[in-house]
Amino acid sequence: MNIYLCSTVRHLLFSLLKGLTEPEQKNIIFMITDQQNIDPANFDCSTLPVHVDVIFITRKSLREQMYTGIKGNIIKQMASFNVKTSPTTRQKIGNLLFNTSLGLSLTDTEIAQGQLFLFNDRNKMSRLFRLAFENYNLIEEGFANYYSISLKRFEQKLRKVGIPIKYRYFGSDARCTNIQLLNPEQAPKAIKNKTHSIDFIHSQLINDYCHTFFKLNITQKFTAIIATQPLQDSDMALIIYGEMIRQLTENNIQCVLKPHPREDIQFYKKAFPHIPVIEAKIPLELIACQSEAKSHIYSVYSTAGLGFEKYCQRINLIRDDEQQPELLKSIMSSWKEDPNLIKVRISALIK
Repeated sequence: MNIYLCSTVRHLLFSLLKGLTEPEQKNIIFMITDQQNIDPANFDCSTLPVHVDVIFITRKSLREQMYTGIKGNIIKQMASFNVKTSPTTRQKIGNLLFNTSLGLSLTDTEIAQGQLFLFNDRNKMSRLFRLAFENYNLIEEGFANYYSISLKRFEQKLRKVGIPIKYRYFGSDARCTNIQLLNPEQAPKAIKNKTHSIDFIHSQLINDYCHTFFKLNITQKFTAIIATQPLQDSDMALIIYGEMIRQLTENNIQCVLKPHPREDIQFYKKAFPHIPVIEAKIPLELIACQSEAKSHIYSVYSTAGLGFEKYCQRINLIRDDEQQPELLKSIMSSWKEDPNLIKVRISALIK
């Protein structure tokens, strides 16, 4: 049995594709709805084969059930401090989590022999699920998998005596035994020994199941898709996307806006009423796969389309090798001081 924990529609798409390639296993996908304001009614679970189940959950409801009373507070602290649980404790927490709180009927054997797949192994829900398993697996989240994360000062002090560890990586925990990445050759040295290539992205599975599951009903083919993303400066976002639209239009390229799932689609409809805007909760990769020719996906520095290069060409204003936090901050600051730099970057990409 495979268990997946998703918090974005991209996670959901990847989990579906992986689960669909493993018919010999029961695949249970838990989709968190209150991070990207997901509406379960937007998905058609009846189209999936019997070995794949998608269950929609909320963080608030799960916390209320798991963290109630003295026992619940102990579990919460165990999750917060990343405690390695004993077999007996894993059994008890697994039953409380999957059967009592999430309404399943899993046996102790199914839970004990099950495999957990996460995308971000550091968030609060992932820490809770990890308590029910001895080890876990990781599937690519995005660029965060390829860069280090600075530890907070108090975390560094808690490390064992010896050479201080100032950084960590997604999957660097000893209990993470397998990391599936789109580009394992680019993985940091600290985790490279447990990385493997993602091999479950198949166009046939997308066509057979994913379009209907996501209720994708788009007949028009788009060759230029502007993938937006939540930027701290909304005014800057409008300047960037407005300039993209202007230059694409001047080059007789019809474009469409695809908002990030965390964004308000009405914000873009109001700002650009003359440009088609696609529903935010549909994975962009599904739209790209519809076109006979490769779609061009324009973004500031989004991972949209990553892993689907067979169907699309990713075109980022900020290159992948420029996406370290400090360098990103510097580039965005320079754009704010001189918006003409944005025009120059875009004109170099639109040919």
